[in-house]
Amino acid sequence: MLYFVIPVRGALSAVIGVFAGFLGVGPGFLLLPTLVLLGYTARLAAATNSVIVTLPSFSAFLFHLADARFDWWMLILTSITAVIGAQLGSRFMAKRVKSLTLTRVFASALVLLAIQRIYLLLAHE
Repeated sequence: MLYFVIPVRGALSAVIGVFAGFLGVGPGFLLLPTLVLLGYTARLAAATNSVIVTLPSFSAFLFHLADARFDWWMLILTSITAVIGAQLGSRFMAKRVKSLTLTRVFASALVLLAIQRIYLLLAHE
């Protein structure tokens, strides 16, 4: 069984990484639901996702760095607040949020994001 599972997970990770690279984004928004579908609890999937997305996100950033233009003030401000928010959020999640609740919140966020994207696509036609 293990011989089957590892190649499947590796193939899914590769597909997610390539797709995220095409979009110029980190793979986390695709990887987290995939991990849950593979049987991880939402809590374990979120923790695993946080570690896994670091290298691909950074490599995508480096690739786009030469052509990118930044609002440096916004970059610094959001980086600092994101680190603080991540620390507070991870401590809160580790102690208080159940895996089922986390799954529901993430699913709701994905549905709202999909609705927003569809709206924007239809509004520009």
